[in-house]
Amino acid sequence: MNQLKELETLCAVHDVVRKRVRGTVTQIANHIGISRSCFYNYLERIKEMGGNVGYSRATQCFYYENEFFLKVKIAVSYTHLRAHETGRNL
Repeated sequence: MNQLKELETLCAVHDVVRKRVRGTVTQIANHIGISRSCFYNYLERIKEMGGNVGYSRATQCFYYENEFFLKVKIAVSYTHLRAHETGRNL
């Protein structure tokens, strides 16, 4: 899995927890498009970053027990130089 896809999935798991999406672990994981074990792996990553994640059996939802914010910024720059602009063969 490429890194961009992993970041997208991490953000999706964070949104599920932040929004308190209801459902079983299997239902939530399927909604995101990942396996149940993969979902738990992403929760573990969030916990490693300081997010205390709880689960309510009564309401069937994950939630943050602390204030936790996840902000991902990606910057990509690309420069294409033509051979005649550099004065040499590329």
